[in-house]
Amino acid sequence: IHGLLSDPLTWADMLNELQVQPQLTDRYQFWAFRYDTGEPFLTSAAALRRQLAELKAYYNPGGDQAAMSNMVLVGHSMGGLVANLQVTYSGEALWNATSRIPLEQVRTDAATRAAFGAAFFFDPNDDVSRVVYIGTPHLGSAWARRAVGSLGSALIETPPQVTERHDQMVRDNPGDFSGELTRRFPTSIDLLEPSSPVLNAAAQLPYRPGVTLHTVI
Repeated sequence: IHGLLSDPLTWADMLNELQVQPQLTDRYQFWAFRYDTGEPFLTSAAALRRQLAELKAYYNPGGDQAAMSNMVLVGHSMGGLVANLQVTYSGEALWNATSRIPLEQVRTDAATRAAFGAAFFFDPNDDVSRVVYIGTPHLGSAWARRAVGSLGSALIETPPQVTERHDQMVRDNPGDFSGELTRRFPTSIDLLEPSSPVLNAAAQLPYRPGVTLHTVI
């Protein structure tokens, strides 16, 4: 899972090295996840969660392929934040860091409610047995508040439909959301601000028992 302002090609050199190691290629198949790094990592994590479920249903409909339940996620930088949300329990923590009212009380359409539900409420993926974090900013980065972070955030173009959904929710639910969400639909860089309530809530989510974690700093 690649990091901010990157894509799966960032793994090309590493994959070239790994694929000539028979002790690895005999046991592992390498897949890459592509996502829009300008989007909040919560929505990217929801997309990965959905795609992993679709892949399992397609390649292992009978549930008899043990390897499909022994996945290892490797996340670089922001990709590590996306990976983290595959092996943790959301509970109410992420939503409570954003909203003062329950999701079912938010005035919005069904599609928007479903999208927010998928991003903020989830259980860990039982098929992921191990996660490797590479330079992952679990507690944010000071770069997010510096000029380079501000410029990067300003350059991220939010899709019009996302902006419309955000504006509708803020307009029809005055005072019900945190400043982080009220100001605008937060970009990925906005959520890397160390003071971000969502980021700090994500860093404290409980892990699924039994998952193995590694950190490369």
